[in-house]
Amino acid sequence: MTKPSGRLFPVCCIADVSAEFKERFIQVNQDYHDQVILNVVFVDSITATYTEESEIDECTPSASDSPFKGKSVHECYLLLRRLRQETESDIDPENFAILDEQSLQDDTVLLAQGPYDGGVEAVSVRVTMEMVNMELLCYITGDSSVQQGQEASAEAVDGVYRYQ
Repeated sequence: MTKPSGRLFPVCCIADVSAEFKERFIQVNQDYHDQVILNVVFVDSITATYTEESEIDECTPSASDSPFKGKSVHECYLLLRRLRQETESDIDPENFAILDEQSLQDDTVLLAQGPYDGGVEAVSVRVTMEMVNMELLCYITGDSSVQQGQEASAEAVDGVYRYQ
């Protein structure tokens, strides 16, 4: 039996991400949309239990042995589902973010959703860091989807979805 989705939005680091970058990620999203705070949690293990959101000044660098390192979007999705099923982690594995090498270069983030509508692979779109909060909330409420973001990003010169 599948557990219902949790309240925390997981962020996977598939590259080496510093504590400072993680803290800036939280700060940017809190500053940009102070009316709604997204409860993000940085996930570096599939055996730990995640029940509280990550806080500024409490972030640590991504774990060197993180099982997410070098993984694809779909592989991250499968690991998050496993984490949700095997622990008491309060995460939503269907909607998540990924920080990768490109994130460190240009402050963009991969937003991902698990497969739906008969799909077999998790899907993602690259967005600016300040869009993460509102886009993930729109995914949850059904007001938007990764596919809609992909359509918009296809029109961008650099393939990054930005607010118009």
